[in-house]
Amino acid sequence: MTGANRNPMIPFSIGLGPMIATLHASGINASFPVIARQMGASVAGAQWILMVYTLVVSGSLLTFGRLGDRAGLRGVYIGGLATFTVTSAACALAPNVTTLIVLRGMQGIGAAMISATSAAILARNLPVARLGQALGWQAGMTYLGLALGPALAGLVAGRFGWRALFLMNLPLGAIAIVAAARAIEGASCRPRLRELNGLESLAWIATLVPLMIALSGWQPGGWRSLRTTILAVATFVCCAVFVGLNRRSADPLIRFGVFRRAAFSTATVTEGVYYLCLYATGFLMPLYLMQARGFGAAETGFFVTCQCLARAMAAPFSGRLTDRSGVRIPTGLGVVILGIGMLCLCRLDSGTSAGQVGATLVLVGIGTGLFVPANSTSLMGSAPAELYGMAGSILATARNLGMTLGVAIAAAVYTLCATGEAAGAPAAIAGVRGAFTVIAALAVVNAIGAILASASYAPAGADQVPEPS
Repeated sequence: MTGANRNPMIPFSIGLGPMIATLHASGINASFPVIARQMGASVAGAQWILMVYTLVVSGSLLTFGRLGDRAGLRGVYIGGLATFTVTSAACALAPNVTTLIVLRGMQGIGAAMISATSAAILARNLPVARLGQALGWQAGMTYLGLALGPALAGLVAGRFGWRALFLMNLPLGAIAIVAAARAIEGASCRPRLRELNGLESLAWIATLVPLMIALSGWQPGGWRSLRTTILAVATFVCCAVFVGLNRRSADPLIRFGVFRRAAFSTATVTEGVYYLCLYATGFLMPLYLMQARGFGAAETGFFVTCQCLARAMAAPFSGRLTDRSGVRIPTGLGVVILGIGMLCLCRLDSGTSAGQVGATLVLVGIGTGLFVPANSTSLMGSAPAELYGMAGSILATARNLGMTLGVAIAAAVYTLCATGEAAGAPAAIAGVRGAFTVIAALAVVNAIGAILASASYAPAGADQVPEPS
């Protein structure tokens, strides 16, 4: 191990950053219509308030993860908290939508610095025997922020206006900075200053941005449009440039050799597909509840909150189970429960009771809470210690790509299946059931693949995560 930090508060201290970022992001997403209305902006223009944040975070994760490996994880993480806090104050003072969009992009840089290094700091500062529990607490705090964000944002924005959503990050960010500075030992990060290849980082960002823009706006038949063609060509060209720069670099942004480790590559792919299924569900359930069943926004939000709370409660348990029995049991349970949940959602119709819907969503939440800490432990534990920053950022990037692809697939299949049906509830039910059928198939394949892969590399009867090399 690279030096264990004895501070028992480090999981909580590092969990604060992702929790604050998630609390804020989910709150802004829920309050987006209020912001657009109060600033007098069109929905088409104001949607970039959300989109630019997602694009910047996804595109810069890997750069900041590798920067943490080279220059010190502690500095990048605390710098991310400071950037996120300062830009939040600037967002609160934005005079117009254009300025707010630019500042949200800068806020996304801070969020990427936090997300890219938080798991790596836990892996660097804690022994393997405690890593699962630490990642479980981090995941639980993140999901708690996800659950509380919309409700808190509605309360704050309704009483004090949308600018207060950004201002409340100031005291929260200050607390997180102080907690992290006290908890993380600077020497344990072993700073190794190396020059970052700026062109390689830009090529990676240029690869992801057009890809995510294409996915976020994709519709059936859209693959034949000029817009999609241009974005696809841009993605392919930038990817080729990135691979070329990566191969020639003495210290590349991605060391592809790490994917030869079965545990690492399996955890990365499984994570991406898992989040694809989760965010497809998040897209489809409001359509079913509001359009097919006539539930209001508050009732729909209640179902979403229950699922997030189930994740938050299951994650710490999964972390403890991982440390005691290894990663195979919680990851296996997580992917199997998700598959069962998706198969149940395939049967949604106008007669499905609210209790059945809620129970299924809670089941999916429990499965997620079991899966994520254990799978994160598997990935981080199988990475070389000097590449923890890269490993954590690859994990976060897989999640973000899964989220975007999940919404794109769900939207496309929903539209295809709803076309030709009678308007209203019948069309919504047909669309939701068709989309969930596709998502369920992906979830089942993901479960089978993850279980078979883990059986091939985990030692029978003792599948603890190995000490990193």
